[in-house]
Amino acid sequence: ALIVWVGLVLFGADYGLIYWGEQFLDSGMTSILFALLPLVTIGFAHLYVPGDRITPRKLAGTVLAFVGIVALFGDRVRLDPAGLGPMLAIVGSTVCAAASGVATKRHGTHIHPAALNAPAMLIGAAALAVASIVAGDGLLLPRDAATWAAVMYLAIAGSVVTFLIYFTLLKTWTVTSLSFISVFTPAIAMILGFVFLELDYEVHGS
Repeated sequence: ALIVWVGLVLFGADYGLIYWGEQFLDSGMTSILFALLPLVTIGFAHLYVPGDRITPRKLAGTVLAFVGIVALFGDRVRLDPAGLGPMLAIVGSTVCAAASGVATKRHGTHIHPAALNAPAMLIGAAALAVASIVAGDGLLLPRDAATWAAVMYLAIAGSVVTFLIYFTLLKTWTVTSLSFISVFTPAIAMILGFVFLELDYEVHGS
């Protein structure tokens, strides 16, 4: 039941919602909305995971982390009523990610990370394939080598390896601590973008 839950909620709903929403929102707004993950997670964990209760220190740290992301990306955010649906999709993806993480922490620490990850990903892939067909988009394959390379990188480094590490750490870390990945990811991405884009400009611009 846990594997089906993770497959449908994390790899199906969470991935589907965030990738759909990101088509219509800029990266700053997406980062801010997904940075709600620790706040949602501490609420779910307080209710569902014994020993992972909300404390003033934990709540203050979570709020401070969220404020930090707003400070980093707030100047690029443009509120548009037409983007309400995509914004709600990103918030929904944080709820799905939190619900999956909390359930795994409560029921899945005895399962080997690969034994949880592999079938859950297959279930998520099947769910997304069905959703794509129902939406009328069908199943399309990349048409060029660059797109294939990007998809393979996301599949292996961004999904398989990432979640193997995540489920491994979840055995010993609290689910609340791991939820802060959503805070550090955009900050690291911003630094990498600054370094490599600046480098690319210097090389090609000169």
